[in-house]
Order: sequence, then C-alpha cells, then structure tokens
Amino acid sequence: MSTSIAERPPFMIIHIIRHATSDKERARTDNGISPKGELQCEELYKDMQKHAGYITHIFSSPMKRCLITARRGLRDVISRGIQIQPMPALAGRNGRMAWDLREDSDRDPSHGSWVSSPPGVRSKEKEVEFVDKFLKGEYFPIEEAQKTLEIVVIGQMQLLRGLKKKIAKNVKVRHGWPNATIFTYSLDTDGNWTRHSDQDSINDQRLIQQGWKKKIVEATAKRKQLEEERVEKRGVEKERIKKELESIEAKRAKLDQMLILLDNQAEMEEIQKDWEGSTESINLETKFEKLQRDLLKSQDSMLVVDPDTNEIVTFAEFQVILKKRHAEEFSAVIKPPKSLLEIEKSTIKRSADGALEPEPAAKKTRIILKPVARNTKAAAVESTVQKAESTAAKSEGEIKNTARGSVPKRSSQKAERQSSIGTDGFEESIFDT
Repeated sequence: MSTSIAERPPFMIIHIIRHATSDKERARTDNGISPKGELQCEELYKDMQKHAGYITHIFSSPMKRCLITARRGLRDVISRGIQIQPMPALAGRNGRMAWDLREDSDRDPSHGSWVSSPPGVRSKEKEVEFVDKFLKGEYFPIEEAQKTLEIVVIGQMQLLRGLKKKIAKNVKVRHGWPNATIFTYSLDTDGNWTRHSDQDSINDQRLIQQGWKKKIVEATAKRKQLEEERVEKRGVEKERIKKELESIEAKRAKLDQMLILLDNQAEMEEIQKDWEGSTESINLETKFEKLQRDLLKSQDSMLVVDPDTNEIVTFAEFQVILKKRHAEEFSAVIKPPKSLLEIEKSTIKRSADGALEPEPAAKKTRIILKPVARNTKAAAVESTVQKAESTAAKSEGEIKNTARGSVPKRSSQKAERQSSIGTDGFEESIFDT
C-alpha cells in the first residue's frame, strides 16, 4: 500500500546485517551458529549499542542462525520492547523450508508477527523484489509508515546478493557481506539508496527524521485539534438546531393556542352579534312603544271638532266628553220596561198575520274628526275659551239633572267607538255608532 510523500518519512534508515557464522560441521540445512559466530554476535552487540535507541523495527529470516544472531546481537533493542518479525523472503532459496519453522518461532516471546510475501510461485527474483518494495514502504499502512524510521534487516547471503544489485543502481557497492557486520543505508521516498559509512552522516539523517517527525506530530496534533473543534462545533450547531426546533415547536404550540382562541373569539363574536341583534330588536320595540306613548301624549293636546256640538276642544277633553256621553246613554238604556198597555199603545206595527214587526234599525252615522285648519285655530280657541267660561257658570245640579233627564236624540243608538289615530291627522273614522 503506497502512501503520500507528505505523510511518510522522507527516508528510512536501514541497517543490513548478514547472520553470524553458522555451525557447518552439523549436516543440517538449518544450523545454529558456531563458537566463532557467538563471538561475532558479541561484537555486533557492542556495535549496535549506539543505534539501539533509534531502532523501530527488526526484520529477520526465520532460519535459526539469523534468529540467534538477532537475539544476541540486538539485546538492547529487544529490551525496549521491539520484537523480531520473521520474514521468509529474507531466507532466499530456503524460504519454503523457513515456513516449516514457524511453529517453533511462535513459541519465542521475542518474535513478532511474520511478514508474508504475496502468494504465487516463489523465486529468488520475486523474493528480492518483495523485500525491495517492502523496504520502500509500499506495503506499510500510513500509520505504520510514519512509525517505521530506522530498521534492522538480518538475512542470508543469497538474498543479500540480489538486494545488492538493487542498491547498486544508485551507488557502487564495493563491500561483500561479512558475517555479523552492519552496513547502513538510507532509502528515500523515490527509491534511492544512499550509503552512510560514518556515524556523523547517520546522525545527520536522524536529525532530518526528527524534524519531519516533529512536523508530522504537530500536523497530527493540529488535525486532531481541528477534528475536536469540528466535533465541538458540530455539537454546538446540533444544540443550536435542537433549541431552534424546540423554539419552533413552542411557537407552533402557541400558534395552535392562538388559533383555538381565535376560533373561540370568532364564536363569541357570533354569539355577541346574535345578542346585539336581539338586544337591538328589543331596543327597537322599546323605542316603538315609547314613540307610541309620546305620540299619544302629543295627540292629547291636539284640537279636534266635536261632531255633535261643532265645538273645538282638545283630544283629551273630547275623550272626557265621550265618557260622559257613554254614561248618559247607558243610564237611559236601563230604564224600567214599558207595561203591556203601553206596549199596545205604542207605535209598534204588526204584520198581516199579526206578528210584531221590529222597529227599523237606526242608521249608523260615522263621526269624522278632522283637524282644525291653521288659519281658524286662533279664533276657534278664543271662542272655545269664552264658551268654557259661560259653561263654568252653570251649577253642578243642572249637569246631574241633565244626566238623569230624557234620553238624547240618539238614545236608541248603541255607542260603539273605536279610535284610530293617524300621524297625518284624523282623516279616517275613529268612531262608529
């Protein structure tokens, strides 16, 4: 897996080591190291002390002589918790057999996970190609690539010779591969190899790595801070949206209440209109009754002509006169009945068969009250006042005798008076007799 240049270190420092001398006296392919190899491991341990604090990864062939060399020569590195990761590709032609050693290797706590090459037909060229790409970081995840700064590779002669050809494309390789000897290179992001034979050159490379690491740490911290700010901002925005939604819900609830109130208010207005309509009707009826009363009061002072006497009197006075006439007519009607002799002497006619013929009914007359014309009102009022003064001189006894006296000329007629008051005067009949 390739990573971008900005996100991976500018180069990787690689310490390439061939295993210590093996024990060839034993007739086995996977031999351990000889006594000479043990001495070489001690020398390797001393040489690695100046690098031990910077090593981030250890990759070794799973063959026994390579693993022993790594465990003894890199004791200080392993003590820091860095594990040995077996890589069968570093075993060269013995790589297939190396996989058979995995069970024994997994029992060793200093060994880490195995680095597997892609599946397919195994060959020296393919193993070298895999190791070259692996060291370039093409199989590292980005997080792992940022941590892989300085590594140790322990392999066998066959694989190291093939790797030497890859390195020789950029730099002349004049050394062989002596046992338990360190050869330090740097491999940049473009795949260029550079040999570092002195410690100062290696330290300069480490300073560059530390500068990059500082930047990547700062960038990572900034990215983390931005992410935290983004999360915080998202939380604040989420809280704001939540409050807005709550506010909208509250406004909606308030609006619903207002709509209910408006509906109730509209209903109340309709009821009020109905009430006002009924009240207005009652008021109109009351006003009409008042108008009628006021009209009657105004009519009491109106001047009318008495049809019997042709006198001009007020309507109120005329009503009093009518009441008196009613009383006189009623007293005349209830006189004692005539005797039989008087009846016989009466002028009642009989028919041919001897039956009594009723007296002809008196003709009804209509009393028409007409208002006095304006030009005669003054003279009529003056005449009426004079007559009233002369009439007042008469004694009360004469008035009573007149009431008990003979029936007036119209005594045979029944009085039936009906008042019909018009707003334009007394043009219509108000009494029928």
